[in-house]
Amino acid sequence: LTSTNFTGRLAVVQPDYLCLFGRRSISTLDPRTGDVLWRRDGLPQYSSVVGTSGVVFIVPQDHTKTQAFRALDGKPLKIDGLGTLISNAMLTRGDSLLVLEQGPSLKLLGIGGAKAIVRLFNPVTKNEQWKVELPTGSLVAALNDDELLAVPLDGKAERIEIATGRRSPLESLPSNAMQGRRGETFAMVDDERIYLLVNTLDNSGVHHYGESLLSVRAHGTIYAWNRADGKLAWKQDVKHQN
Repeated sequence: LTSTNFTGRLAVVQPDYLCLFGRRSISTLDPRTGDVLWRRDGLPQYSSVVGTSGVVFIVPQDHTKTQAFRALDGKPLKIDGLGTLISNAMLTRGDSLLVLEQGPSLKLLGIGGAKAIVRLFNPVTKNEQWKVELPTGSLVAALNDDELLAVPLDGKAERIEIATGRRSPLESLPSNAMQGRRGETFAMVDDERIYLLVNTLDNSGVHHYGESLLSVRAHGTIYAWNRADGKLAWKQDVKHQN
C-alpha cells in the first residue's frame, strides 16, 4: 500500500502506469510507488489523452497533430499515419488499438472496394492481431471491453470478440430494420441479452428528462437478442422515451 500527494484528473489507467491531467500538462506515475515517471507541459488546448499498455497519445482537436510517447519514460515515438489511426480508434486493448476504417479512411490507406474493416492493431510494431471485413455502412459498436456488435444494412448481425476477432452470428434483423436509418443507434448489453436501439427522427419537439439520470434518447425500435443462443428474443417500438 502506497500513497502520493498529487493533484490532477485521471486520464489513463494501465497496469504499469497512471496518467493524470494537469493544467495543459500530463504526468505519468508508477502505480506501485506513486513516483512521477515523466511529465509533459504545454499541451494544446482541449487535447485529450489515450493510452495503450505501452504508449501515451496526446490527441489535440486536429488529430493530424497527435503525438505518441513511450509510457514508461516519455520518449517520443514516430508512428506513420497516427492521426488517421487515432481518428478511427474505438478503444484500446493491451498494447493495441481497436480500429474501424470505412469510406474515406480506406481510400487514404489505398484500400478500395465497398467494405468496412475492423482490426486490432499495434501502432508501434505494426502487428495486426486480427481483421474482420464487413459490408460498407455496417453499424459497429462496442458492447463492453470484450465484445462488439456488428450489424450490416441487410440486418445479418453478429458478435465479435475483441481479444480474438472470433465472430458469432446473431439472428438477423428484419431486412428493412437498418435500411435508410437516419437517427442515432445505441448498442447495450447485460448478462442475458444484447440490445440495439435504432432511432428515427423525432420532429415533435423537445422532450426533457431528469438530467441526473444516465440515459439515451429512445424514439424508434429496440431489438433484443439472447446472449446464450443468439436468437432474437423480442422487439419493441418506442416513442418519446429515454
